[in-house]
Amino acid sequence: MVRVNRIIGFLLFLCIYLNTKGQVSLSINQSFENTPLKQVFATLSNEYNLIFAYDDGLINGKNISVKLKKLNLPDALNILLENTDLTYRIINENQIIIKKEVDPHSEIPLAQSKFILGKVYDETDHQPLQYASVYLRKSKKGINTDINGYFNLPYPSYFFNDTLDISYLGFQKYSIPVREITPGNLLTINLSPKDHSLNDVIISDGSEQTIKVSDGASDIVLNPRKISALSPMGEPDVLRALQNLPGISSNNESASELNIRGGFPDQNLILFDGITVYQPGHFYGVFSAFNAQATKDVQLYRGGFSAKYGGRTSGVLDITGKPGNPKKITGGMGLNLMNVNAYLETPLFKKKGALLIAGRRSFSDIIQSTFYRQLFNNIFQQGYIYNQKNRSVYDSLNLQTDPSFLFDDINAKFTYQLSDKDLLSVSTYMGRDLLTYHSSESVTPGIISSTADTLLLKNRGISTSWARQWSPSFYSKTLIAYSNFEQEHIYKFSRWDSTGNGFWYRFPRENQLTSLNFRHDHEWKINPKHALNFGAELTDYKLSYQDRLFSDLGQLLDDKTTRGSWLAAGYGEHLFRPVKNWEFAMGMRYHRYSKSTKNYFEPRFSFKGNLNNHFKIKGAWTRHYQFLTNIFEFNGLSVGENFWALADDDTIPVVNSEHFILGGAYENKNFLIDIEIYHKNTSGLITYAYFLPEDSIVDINDLEILRTYLTKDGSSVARGIDILIQKKQGNYTGWLGYSLARVDVSFPDINQGKFFPASHDHRHKLNWVNMYSWKKFEFSLNWTYSSGKPYTDLVEQNIARTSNNEDIKVSLGERNANRLPAYHRLDFSTTYHISPPDNSWHSKVGITIFNLYNRKNVRDFRYNIVTDPKRNQSQLVSMSRNLLGFSPTLFLNFEF
Repeated sequence: MVRVNRIIGFLLFLCIYLNTKGQVSLSINQSFENTPLKQVFATLSNEYNLIFAYDDGLINGKNISVKLKKLNLPDALNILLENTDLTYRIINENQIIIKKEVDPHSEIPLAQSKFILGKVYDETDHQPLQYASVYLRKSKKGINTDINGYFNLPYPSYFFNDTLDISYLGFQKYSIPVREITPGNLLTINLSPKDHSLNDVIISDGSEQTIKVSDGASDIVLNPRKISALSPMGEPDVLRALQNLPGISSNNESASELNIRGGFPDQNLILFDGITVYQPGHFYGVFSAFNAQATKDVQLYRGGFSAKYGGRTSGVLDITGKPGNPKKITGGMGLNLMNVNAYLETPLFKKKGALLIAGRRSFSDIIQSTFYRQLFNNIFQQGYIYNQKNRSVYDSLNLQTDPSFLFDDINAKFTYQLSDKDLLSVSTYMGRDLLTYHSSESVTPGIISSTADTLLLKNRGISTSWARQWSPSFYSKTLIAYSNFEQEHIYKFSRWDSTGNGFWYRFPRENQLTSLNFRHDHEWKINPKHALNFGAELTDYKLSYQDRLFSDLGQLLDDKTTRGSWLAAGYGEHLFRPVKNWEFAMGMRYHRYSKSTKNYFEPRFSFKGNLNNHFKIKGAWTRHYQFLTNIFEFNGLSVGENFWALADDDTIPVVNSEHFILGGAYENKNFLIDIEIYHKNTSGLITYAYFLPEDSIVDINDLEILRTYLTKDGSSVARGIDILIQKKQGNYTGWLGYSLARVDVSFPDINQGKFFPASHDHRHKLNWVNMYSWKKFEFSLNWTYSSGKPYTDLVEQNIARTSNNEDIKVSLGERNANRLPAYHRLDFSTTYHISPPDNSWHSKVGITIFNLYNRKNVRDFRYNIVTDPKRNQSQLVSMSRNLLGFSPTLFLNFEF
């Protein structure tokens, strides 16, 4: 016991000594001649790693002329503020609050202002932080900053003893007593990133969180600075990181095809700086299309979203791009076994503007790494039917293949601060995937048969926005966005003999979707109890489709024609705070669609409330309509293609969905437990896929030429419970996410119209995310489990075969009555950080391992015809196709 006390005493002495040493070690040497006080603070902040918080109104018009020689921080501040009416308070050694000098014995209320006004910035690049949390500690009232970092928080009756906390994912929390805020002026807060080098700064609540569950129903904020630990493919990936959350799943390990609470991927609205992204993945969904180096904020709504969003029936992913650094030139580059990336940020127009350019490109068309070959072979596996009997014949054909693949994307964003109230931004995105697959074989001596597949995918967009804070209580934003999706698949077949005689065929298939969107949004905080959000939106669509290989689909989508339509919408939403710590949102969104005579009304209702300091409840009931449908089909490469189609209330129906959500949460300084139950009804579904007619028995050889057909008027019912248990701070952080869910679908022409499990129905899903920081190392170990997805078996019939033993009769089993084996895998990553003492640059190197214990997860079943040589009889045998196994990759990143 004595020994323990001595150790504790020594540690206390050491902490006091180090803290005292850190305080007296600062020596300030600076000279200022008639320099604005704001510039003085900026110089001290950059030179001595200090953080200042102040009201702009306090320091405007104040110029300083002083010489500081080897002064500690208090003495330097006393001299700086000697001839002003200002004073200071030092927090955590290097955080300084500048305030007006007042009588310490008087209690001055917050004047007559109805709001606490402020703007929150990133201290490193002075860019506004949207969705930052602003919270009155005792009064338990809070708000999030808007897209320009502004906030105006209603204050309670008894405010002068309260404290205002400002926090943001990946940044250190900042606190200021309300009584030290000058009434009516704009409070400027600069938050420091978590990895910023600060001595003896206490990392406050939430600064280490990778995700943050907001107060609203089903809302989640993702921290782009931390997602590398959740990306097992060697590159920070926004969409893969989201799959570690309860309520979100993906079929076949795809990063881009998110099933949010039983919804289909095309039912999610994905926005990047207001640009609608129709192709959110690269390499058939292995990687997401969003470059983490160009991503600032990620806001996910798993359902029950605000009336501000429309046009989709499942979820919303709203991504804001990085605006660039207006203070100095920064940049970086990275390399892994799949692609290279680089970005550059530079200030413009006397640091009132900034430009960011970021790009990625795969090098698989030049150098094919082992990691690339694993991914490629996993995607392009053999087809549905493979004749094992003729294997020796095919091996002798001298078959040669020559695949080539590449993807690239580029982001650029320009921002300009027109005034303290106005922000102009222009953002653009371009992404491309290109696959060419050539094969040739010697059918007979002197005759060469060859095929060539070319698949090109493009997604391009540009947006321009103007945001203005008209007054402390009124904000608006105007956005114009253009987006274009193109898909072209060309299949060529040729056969030639040695004399040059032969033939060839060319089958093109093209799909193009263009949208031009205009929207105008307003936020009006009428008083502390009432706020109103309202706006209007108009979207013009152009769709073209051409298909010469499968003419039935071409006719369905108006072959060789361009279909146009427009969608107009208006919305209003009333936020009401009748009592302390409770808020209700009641809204309505109205759609008018040019290809329908109907009126589409979408009521929205949600609520949230704090029962006490730790417990809160939330809920929502909303209705949504969708006028775009993504038709999924397998192409000649055995890889899925997506085709966008516009609803016409006839062939392609309008999708309708209704959400019911109820949840609660318990949260303290270290932990969060969040639980939500949901029920979602959806109608107007359409499917277009390969399957046999009901109760039919066909020859096995006919399966290779089966035609697909469309069936519509489908519906689905999704219900479940999502549980999240999160460890928020400390060297060890992470969470345990569990979903118990069920998704059933029905179509009039399938399964006799009865409900059956959807193909993406995973009854149980569990994610265990573990992240640990030690010195310059970061480790992550993430385990994923889900119950097997449904599939429909192919059944061999006991029918006498003909003399040709390959004529096997088969039929479909009960629709999705079977389940694949359970899916699970363990991913590991480690990162080592390198930087000089002055932090002028930063580098990190690491390794990620996907599927650490090499689990053989089943992708699906295909069927073989196997011949017994003794009996000369063939039979149908199912064969599993596996997903990606043990896959390590390396990465290296450098930033300056």
